[in-house]
Amino acid sequence: MLYLVVMLTLSAIYLSLLEPAMANDLWWAGFNASGAQSVVIDLYNKKLNLNASEMDLTVAAAAAVPKAYAQFYTPIEVSPVYPRLVLDAYNADLATIIRGLVTQPGPEQIATQYCWIDFSRTWQVAHTDARQRRCSARYSDNQRFTPPCGCASCVANLAAYACVPCDAAPSSCKADLERMLGLPNTTGVALIRHALGPFNSIDLYFVRPPTSLTTLVAAFQTAMARTIQSNDAAVGAIPSLPVDPVPRSWQHPSFMYLGGDPTCLQRQPMPFVQPSFAFDVSCATQQRHTLQLDAFNTFFALSSSSVVAPASSLNASCALCPTLSMSCSAVFQAAAPAVAVLTRALDPNLANLELAAAKDIQALDSVLGTGGDSAWNVFGWVYVYEWAPAAREVVSMEGDVSTIALLSNKYVPLVTQAQALEVTKNACQYLWAVSVVVAFMLVLVGVLVLVQSVFLRGRVVGRNFFHFNRMAGGVWLGRSLLLVRGTTAVILLSTSRASLESTRGLTSFRFDARSWFQSMLVAGEATWISYVVHDCVVVWCDARCWLRVDHPTFAQLRRGCSHSLWISSRRTP
Repeated sequence: MLYLVVMLTLSAIYLSLLEPAMANDLWWAGFNASGAQSVVIDLYNKKLNLNASEMDLTVAAAAAVPKAYAQFYTPIEVSPVYPRLVLDAYNADLATIIRGLVTQPGPEQIATQYCWIDFSRTWQVAHTDARQRRCSARYSDNQRFTPPCGCASCVANLAAYACVPCDAAPSSCKADLERMLGLPNTTGVALIRHALGPFNSIDLYFVRPPTSLTTLVAAFQTAMARTIQSNDAAVGAIPSLPVDPVPRSWQHPSFMYLGGDPTCLQRQPMPFVQPSFAFDVSCATQQRHTLQLDAFNTFFALSSSSVVAPASSLNASCALCPTLSMSCSAVFQAAAPAVAVLTRALDPNLANLELAAAKDIQALDSVLGTGGDSAWNVFGWVYVYEWAPAAREVVSMEGDVSTIALLSNKYVPLVTQAQALEVTKNACQYLWAVSVVVAFMLVLVGVLVLVQSVFLRGRVVGRNFFHFNRMAGGVWLGRSLLLVRGTTAVILLSTSRASLESTRGLTSFRFDARSWFQSMLVAGEATWISYVVHDCVVVWCDARCWLRVDHPTFAQLRRGCSHSLWISSRRTP
């Protein structure tokens, strides 16, 4: 009878272990939309922005998000640059490009500058001689600069040549002075023409962050998270404040600034530097350019600039900020003592990555300050740090006069929220209901057996209680319910016990191993499947079978081996 009481008690305890995992169809205890789901989405977005090919959730430092997920509203931030990263990754796959153009509604007309009419590159159609030379030097293998019509019929019979996609639009009575006379000769137009070249010969190219830079930033973020989780005293003291750095060569009392966006031609000269271009920029307002400093980009800039260039005085760097030098000093003075702590936590190989990243982005002279101004170099690495995770983008503007690689303004992330309906709760409800029914019926039948044993004053054969599960389950419940009950145990043994852990502002997953008692209990519940399988195959066995696996001795041996197996193989999920 003692065996029966213990067995029924363990069956009830098993329900307490099973209940958290049966809260959703992922069998993930504690998984919800505002918590674990949002963390997983943010982690994947973070790795995708850095062009990472793998992610290990078991490493807390590598899978940490600097965000709190305890609130009901936990917005998911998506970089607007990432779609362009994806498009650039498939720019050599013609089939993918065609499918994308066919399925995408509009625009019906895409202004594309051509280099030649035919694929043989016989007839040149570039707007300027300088661009035609650039086509021959750099764009000869790029067929997107060739119109869709060949010129074989043109050579054979010029009068009979026709190309519908290239036909001019029907004439209209609406006159356009800019088409006839060109753009007005304003200050903005004159500056762009002088620095880049005519507008009708400028080509824009999306520049991906080099692999060395994304690798460096990913390794730095991991080391930074490890430092914060172990010692947050120095990192937590660093404030997040805006600064307005201006390169020394740009500073002059008589200088006036029209902004950093070449497409905004009607802006008025202002005595302050304005933001750079952006894909979704509006030319309606003119504001002072600012840069937001925080613990991550400040540590990255200070550690990287000390390797690439001689360390300059922090006061000299903050002197480049016309109006926010006090904010700059507050951030740098708080970060300087912690840089030594972070440097010791960094992998020594990161120094090589920093040098490689600096070499790969030498074209961005105005960003890194490679012209010799080491004071600006710190801010340059802040910009580069925000370029790697797709917070900014770089576009190469190639004109007849020169080629300029411009770093965009920092984009505001697209905010969305994980929906609770995305976490399905269908199959788990059926499995939980079946498990409760099995436990209830076993307890009910067990109580009746114990009551009958009391009436018989204990005059029962004790070893018969070892057959209780097989008899009560098969007769009072049915093998289908027992199979489901055993399946729930297999689910528990196959899933990780992961929960969210917030440490000093960083959220990561914590993986806990089951105790030996819990492992034995869940493994014992999984033997319901062996009972069902045995009952199904026993019809093929006869008296000539040399091993009777239904003997109580073998049943206990089988269960003991199962427990030993799970204990010996128990490890952290």
